[in-house]
Amino acid sequence: MDKIQEINPSFIRFQDKIDHFTETKNQWENLPISDSRILL
Repeated sequence: MDKIQEINPSFIRFQDKIDHFTETKNQWENLPISDSRILL
């Protein structure tokens, strides 16, 4: 049980990073091309 508890927090953080990345990617894809060029 101890090992699982150690692994979980980092796995949850990893999931958060993936969720955040996906969210950001979706925001970029929803922008018009000209806007994304300006921001880049």
